[in-house]
Amino acid sequence: MTKKLSPFHLIIYLVLVLIWGSSFILMKKGLIVFTSGQVAAIRLTTACLVLLPFLLLRLNEVEKKKVVYMILMGLTGSGIPAFLFTEAETEVSSSLAGILNALTPLFVLFIGMIFYKMKSSALKITGILVGFGGSVMLIIFNNESGENSNVFYATLIIIATFLYGLSNNIIIKYLQGCSPVLMTATAMAFMGPFAFTWLMTTDFLPRLKMDGALYSLSSCMILGAFGTSIALVMYNYLIQTTGALFGSTVTYLMPLVALGWGVADGEPIGLIDFFALAIILLGVYLVRRSK
Repeated sequence: MTKKLSPFHLIIYLVLVLIWGSSFILMKKGLIVFTSGQVAAIRLTTACLVLLPFLLLRLNEVEKKKVVYMILMGLTGSGIPAFLFTEAETEVSSSLAGILNALTPLFVLFIGMIFYKMKSSALKITGILVGFGGSVMLIIFNNESGENSNVFYATLIIIATFLYGLSNNIIIKYLQGCSPVLMTATAMAFMGPFAFTWLMTTDFLPRLKMDGALYSLSSCMILGAFGTSIALVMYNYLIQTTGALFGSTVTYLMPLVALGWGVADGEPIGLIDFFALAIILLGVYLVRRSK
């Protein structure tokens, strides 16, 4: 259920749109020098370092019984998708990634209906199918090479949005009342050390000597500090106080920001991109309109 909105909620909403809508171009810039896995690992490590002081100061306030759910929320809402998105962006544009991310609200509802007994209806099911139809159209028409590679990489983004939907439902079902800062910091404290340890086993350090390394590293760290740690705290607060569905609708406007960055960076944008986005959002509208 969507709860009453305040001006503060709307401010957070718009800030999230700007931060997360810009995350796709930051991933792209990180990939100039680093591998997809390294970009994701730098992102998670940075997010862990930003949030760790808050966790240490309030460690005694963490509800131990809910730590497992916090970790699951982190893995599905940030950890695994971070690797899926960066791998996908090795083959698809940042603007396409931003558009496909708009599937998140559909997965919030789909998972809610399947696993959490959310009421279903013909209109909801129709909306989900329409949304998926838009994503399939987008993938097909963006697969310029005629091969299956782009389809595979675009599918990684769809899997990531499914995980976002799962994370949203975990928050609503199991983490109501938990501090958004502490639950996010706990999840990052679990993932950060693993990400950093793996990063050090790669050729990360030699890549730091490459031309443009500082630019790419800065992009990854900004992505981690704002796009993961700060934004995730804000997002978790939004979900807790307004409902999973409203929170997930941040993805309605994110594609417009992603498209703007794509155009500025010289990515080819066609009418089919906007048409497919409109179909995806129509699917979301139908789902929300049903009772």
